[in-house]
Amino acid sequence: MTMQAYEGALPISVGRAAELCRVTPGTVRRWIRNGLPVLVEGRSGTGTGALVDACALFTWLRDQDGLEGARTRLAIAQAETQEMRNDERRTQLASVEAVRREWLALEERFRRRAISLEAIAPNLVGISDPARIATLLRDAVYKLLNELADDDG
Repeated sequence: MTMQAYEGALPISVGRAAELCRVTPGTVRRWIRNGLPVLVEGRSGTGTGALVDACALFTWLRDQDGLEGARTRLAIAQAETQEMRNDERRTQLASVEAVRREWLALEERFRRRAISLEAIAPNLVGISDPARIATLLRDAVYKLLNELADDDG
């Protein structure tokens, strides 16, 4: 087999390709199955192995690194996106303890405000009209609820 037969190619065996790339021959064969171009298809038997072009080998590996690098960058970007979504969810979710503290504070504010409703009692004395009593109570309750809604804590 002469080198001229391959017109500018530098044919090397799978074994030599493995040595140059510091991998096993099995790895080079896997690369061939995954698309590494060959000059000669390999067959079973001594001296009948595949031949690859050394230049094509390194070009293919560079392109694979580019593809693998792109896959790696994509995986990193997807992981970072998911992490940002998780961070966003964490800020949207309150801890049980924080909710409990806020609820207790709200309950205490409501108690303090609700006690003020007894101040309306003297205004109800002597009123016999149930509609007027209902209006005064409703107004007092709405005032209480508005104060609670406006209260920042």
